[in-house]
Amino acid sequence: IPSAAWGTTFNDHQTLTNEERAFANLAIKLLDGESASLQFRSSLNAYNYNGVYSYTPAPETRDFSRALTLTQELLGTARLSAGNRLVAGADYRYGAVADQGDTSGFHDSRAVTNIGLFMQHEYRPFKQLLLFGGLRYDYLGQGLDTLNPKAGIVLLPLEDLAVKYLWGRSFRSPNAFERYYYG
Repeated sequence: IPSAAWGTTFNDHQTLTNEERAFANLAIKLLDGESASLQFRSSLNAYNYNGVYSYTPAPETRDFSRALTLTQELLGTARLSAGNRLVAGADYRYGAVADQGDTSGFHDSRAVTNIGLFMQHEYRPFKQLLLFGGLRYDYLGQGLDTLNPKAGIVLLPLEDLAVKYLWGRSFRSPNAFERYYYG
């Protein structure tokens, strides 16, 4: 990193970072019918990070991060009646390894669990109009949970034209670095 990021020595070739990621995903349709479908998905995500930072004349600093996360999701869709469809599901993320530290003596190692539940109702009174509303609840532990609504109107006046009004509130779960790293 020759640009002296984080106050490191400018153009020092000893400053570098290395990131590695491995990912595996499996999805199975448990039910695939006209009126209902059910899908299960499971994934494994591994991440390694090592950084070396040169601060002349101070000694170099090193930091690292390791993560191993298992994710499972169940997603169901049901056609309720003419023009009505319900989508609902749950996802579970288990961070079996969330390990990070640096040469200043900071080291944090923990397991992290996130659970999400979601539901969306879609109503299509006629082919050119779709109305929908939904909710998502996320539980992240340690008093951090959130409920986020969304709604929308999609008008399809022409075959190649969609006019949308979307409203919602979103939330991105903070990663282990954002929640627990201090040094």
